[in-house]
Amino acid sequence: MNRLVGEESILWEACPSIALTMWVSIPSGDREIDVLRNALSNLVAVESPRFAVSSRLQILPLYSFSPPLPMGCVYVGAGCDDYDLKPSVWLNAFSFMNDVPAPLVEFKQFSYARPDLLNWLSPLASASVLVCDCFTHKCICHACVLLEMLNELSSVKK
Repeated sequence: MNRLVGEESILWEACPSIALTMWVSIPSGDREIDVLRNALSNLVAVESPRFAVSSRLQILPLYSFSPPLPMGCVYVGAGCDDYDLKPSVWLNAFSFMNDVPAPLVEFKQFSYARPDLLNWLSPLASASVLVCDCFTHKCICHACVLLEMLNELSSVKK
């Protein structure tokens, strides 16, 4: 993980705001922390959130909007000063690494390994639009992976 967003990573040098957002939003992969987190969750009976995803949830590129984004839109990109948007916690940090041959595959594998996966995804389920940074209406970024994961993990289809 340190290679991806740590202090000496390419992302940290290229765009500290994105690296910092990713760093604070990624749960620790440390085994001891994982054991403690699971023990605490069991002790206080924390249940994973259940969510339903609308079949109408769509992905649209940021350029198709005028500032500010309408209600129901959730931005999942790298940030944009024109819209006063900060980097998203759902951003694919692997897309900033030149030595990763399949950044979408890495993003999906990493996402499924998150111990807080359902908590991380659940805010997206109530959106009407996921807003990405693609330059065409045919989205080819991690927003497609997020939508796929939402559909796979949805407890109820609307």
